[in-house]
Amino acid sequence: MLRLLADPELGGDLLLVGLALTAIIDHDLSWSCDIASIHHLAYGSRGPRVAIGAETREAETHWMNTRTARVLVDDIRRYRPPEPRRECLAPTPRKAACGKKATQFDWVTDWSTGEMRNLAACTKHHDWFIQQRKTNQETRPVVGEVPRPYANYGGVLARHFPEINWPKLWADLDPNWRPYPEREPVAPTTPTLRIVPEAPSKPAKPRAPRRPARPRLRLVPTI
Repeated sequence: MLRLLADPELGGDLLLVGLALTAIIDHDLSWSCDIASIHHLAYGSRGPRVAIGAETREAETHWMNTRTARVLVDDIRRYRPPEPRRECLAPTPRKAACGKKATQFDWVTDWSTGEMRNLAACTKHHDWFIQQRKTNQETRPVVGEVPRPYANYGGVLARHFPEINWPKLWADLDPNWRPYPEREPVAPTTPTLRIVPEAPSKPAKPRAPRRPARPRLRLVPTI
């Protein structure tokens, strides 16, 4: 449970579903690892059961439309295009990008990797926007399939629960889903340490001897 709470990508409904999966797996309730049980543990409601990895039957499609199913669908491992830019990206003679508020948004594809990049323009650069889209389509390779981009989104729960057959679950939740390639994990580098000698410190200045405190005098009335 602590590893879930420490993950900055887990929050809100996704964290609730993760905690429900933790309760099921930690208590060896693999038989109840289905969307209905997860939904009940996360949100406290019951209903017909749809087993994870099993075919969805017509009478059990209710749970495929629940909040839990929507959370799981949003966490499917996939490639996600960048968020639309709100400023015009058209180059100008003085600046690399116009920068004014964009009114047209789209993406253009890098055909060598399959990844997308933002395309946004203001009303002044409408012609540039159209030309960029046209040029991008014209450069699409005629022969060969465009490579699938590397996955860059989702799969947060899959990192914490390898016991579940996630590819099968994702295919059940989205029949059009196909696995995306993954980048090779970067091995952590061991820091190199070296001893840096310190410069010799200057000797402390001797302190001057303290003067003896002067005796305090007080007036005492005579009798």
